[in-house]
Amino acid sequence: ANNSPFYPGLIGFISGAVLVAMMFKSNVTRDGIDYDGDGILDTKWAYANGLLYKEEIDANLDGETDMIIQYDNGGIAVSDTLDTDFDGKFDTEGRYENGNLLWSKSDATGDGFKNVRDDFINGRIITCTYFNPDTKKPVKIEKYNSFRIVSAEVDTNGNGILDKLHRYDEIGEIKETVKINDE
Repeated sequence: ANNSPFYPGLIGFISGAVLVAMMFKSNVTRDGIDYDGDGILDTKWAYANGLLYKEEIDANLDGETDMIIQYDNGGIAVSDTLDTDFDGKFDTEGRYENGNLLWSKSDATGDGFKNVRDDFINGRIITCTYFNPDTKKPVKIEKYNSFRIVSAEVDTNGNGILDKLHRYDEIGEIKETVKINDE
């Protein structure tokens, strides 16, 4: 048996060289991540005074930014802007409190009016409100518990008054409808 320190040292040197080479070939850099290995960062990080203040994400890897997250001086998310349908136009915006999403507004129809608003508590959705683009009044307000929709108030005749309440079962099927807010 060879008790020379040369062989363990050689193995250590080779292992270190391989690890360093792997590190330099990594798709993760201080500036972002190249998820698909095409040489273009799909997530980009921007820093000021050494702190992250903005993140840009190409969610569908087409080379265009689909999401921008802004951070405060402590590195906590404060707002985001998204292109959820990947058409090149930002259609959703959100605001955060203590790093948790507080609300988001979306233009689900592409007309420039944010017709859907989701409200959150501790990052979990509690209501989703749909607005009429002409009257700017709610046409439906869905209420959620931790996991599912539990009820929805609906304007069934377009007069701007929520007049029906749907209650949902545990799989999201309407189990009861009652009239509310008589005219």
